[in-house]
Amino acid sequence: VSSGNGWNWPGHGVSLLGNKSKNNSVLRNFLGTDKTGNVDLGNQGHGVAMELGAMNNLVKGNLISGNGRFGVCISDWKSSYNTVVGNIVGLDASCTKSIRNDDMGIFVGFMGASFNRIGGTSQEDKNIVSGNSTNMGIGLWGPSAIFNFVLGNIIGLDSSCSKSISNQTGILLGGCERNFIGGLSAEERNIISGNDFGIDLDSSNYNFIAGNYVGVSMDGTSTIPNKNAGIQIRTKTFNNAICNNIISGDSAFLLKGDKNFVRGNILKQSAPGMKVEGNNNLIHCNKYLFNQGQATDSGNGNFWDKDGAGNYWSDYLGSDPDEDGISNTNYSISPNGVDHF
Repeated sequence: VSSGNGWNWPGHGVSLLGNKSKNNSVLRNFLGTDKTGNVDLGNQGHGVAMELGAMNNLVKGNLISGNGRFGVCISDWKSSYNTVVGNIVGLDASCTKSIRNDDMGIFVGFMGASFNRIGGTSQEDKNIVSGNSTNMGIGLWGPSAIFNFVLGNIIGLDSSCSKSISNQTGILLGGCERNFIGGLSAEERNIISGNDFGIDLDSSNYNFIAGNYVGVSMDGTSTIPNKNAGIQIRTKTFNNAICNNIISGDSAFLLKGDKNFVRGNILKQSAPGMKVEGNNNLIHCNKYLFNQGQATDSGNGNFWDKDGAGNYWSDYLGSDPDEDGISNTNYSISPNGVDHF
C-alpha cells in the first residue's frame, strides 16, 4: 500500500523519474486506497509517475484509485517503451464503485512519451479504467505523444462489462499523432462504453482507431451508450482512420474534422447514427442499422462512396433492377450528401 502521500515533492504513490529509471516493475500494489481497496486514501500527486525519460518499466496488476492527479502518468521526452497492463484504475477492488482519480485515469504525453503500451491482447493484460467521472479514462496528449498503443482495455464499465461506471471521456486524443486505439484482431479490441463521450479526437491527426466496441457490451450487441457521442472528431482534426468499429449510443458519431477516413464501421441504434459537419471526408463501406436518423451531412465535399462501393442503409428503399449488387437509386444524406451506390 502506498497511499496518502502529500504535496511534499513529489507526492506520488510510486515515482520513477529520469533516464536511469529503467526496467523496473510495479506489481500488485494498492496505490491511493487503504489495504482493503475500498477506502479512498489518495496520494496528492499521481498513483504511478514515469517521467523525465523513464523507460521500459512495467506497471501490472495494481489498484490505482483515489489519487489527486493522474492514476498513471507517463510524460516527458523519451519516457518510452513503458507497459501498463492488468490494472484497475478509478474503481474499488471489487470493480463495483468509483474511487476516482481526479485528473485522469491514465495519461500519456505532455512533452513527449512514445511507444508506450496501455493494455494488451491477453485477458490478464486488460486494464479496467472506469469511474474517473470528472475527467478522462485514458488521455494521449501533445504533439510528441506518438506511436502509443491502447488495446484490449475495458473503459467506462465494471469488470463484467454489464454496468456503466462512467468516465467523463473514455479516451481523449489531444494534439497528438500516429497512435493506435484498438487493432484488427478481437484481442486488441477496447470496450469503451457507458461514458459521457466514448472516444474524442481534438486537434489530433494520423491516428488509427479500429476494431473497438463503442457504446456496446462485450457481446457487441447489448447497448450501454456513451451519453453524448460514441466517437467525436473535432474541428482541426485531420487524416485519421476510423475502421471496423461497432458504435452505438445516443449519438454514435460526430464528425467535425476534415479529410478523415471512415470505413467498415457498424453504426446502430443511435440518434442519429452519424452527424457530419466537416469537409472532404471519405465515408464508405459502413453499415447504418436502425438509427433514428441514419446520417446528416452539412459539410462540403464529403464522399459517401468510392470505386463503386457505398454504405449499407437499413432503411434504403431503392432498386437494383440489373441485380449487379449496386443500387440504381441514390441515397440522400441531408442536406448536402449523397451515396451513389
